[in-house]
Amino acid sequence: MLRLAHGQWPRAIEPTCAADVVRFAICDEYEIRLREERGLACSSVATLMWEARNFLAWQTGGGIDGWTGLSSSDVDRYMDLRAPKLTRCSLKDTAERLRSLLRYLHITSQVASRRTCQGT
Repeated sequence: MLRLAHGQWPRAIEPTCAADVVRFAICDEYEIRLREERGLACSSVATLMWEARNFLAWQTGGGIDGWTGLSSSDVDRYMDLRAPKLTRCSLKDTAERLRSLLRYLHITSQVASRRTCQGT
């Protein structure tokens, strides 16, 4: 049985589609930024990465055509999906984690609008 360290995300050996290749690349680059440029602790990086992977997997599965087509209503739908399972404090933390990812996507020109980043 495969055992993962706390916060480690299981990953397919090979991407199953083009969207997986892009998603894996975004996650790898985002993780490097969190560790090296922002200097965050391992536990913070793990938490931010979990939310990033979860959101990007949801987004890819939701049929949204690439990250450039991402809108604030897409972000709202994701938060609506997550909200019933979270306490008020956890929902706030989730929004902050998602906002961090969206800021990164905007800075790297992978989402079209800054408004998307403010959608949460």
